[in-house]
Amino acid sequence: IGAQVIMMGTVRDHNEGQSVTNLKYEAYVPMVQKVLHQIMEKAKAQFPDARLAASHRIAQLNIGDRAVIIGASSPHRDEAFQACRYVIEELKKNAPIWKYETRSDGQTWIGLGP
Repeated sequence: IGAQVIMMGTVRDHNEGQSVTNLKYEAYVPMVQKVLHQIMEKAKAQFPDARLAASHRIAQLNIGDRAVIIGASSPHRDEAFQACRYVIEELKKNAPIWKYETRSDGQTWIGLGP
């Protein structure tokens, strides 16, 4: 292994021009596990030399808390970066994890369709 890439998603104090005070992630865990397994299998097929790990919290989180972590290692940095990006992008696009933000102007669900 010549390269290790770690991506940590942290709760920000703003989103879409609004001040955020905290957020809550909810999920249908059996489906998340299934989807994450599929994402990891596709990533392993696409990046055969990479070793991957991923975890996403399902909880009430405060500003600065870690929400998601993706780790990728491989013999060369390009594959590690690509594999890490692939996993986080697919997770954000396909995993049934929903975000409920508390903002200065109220509360709202994020990412539930167009």
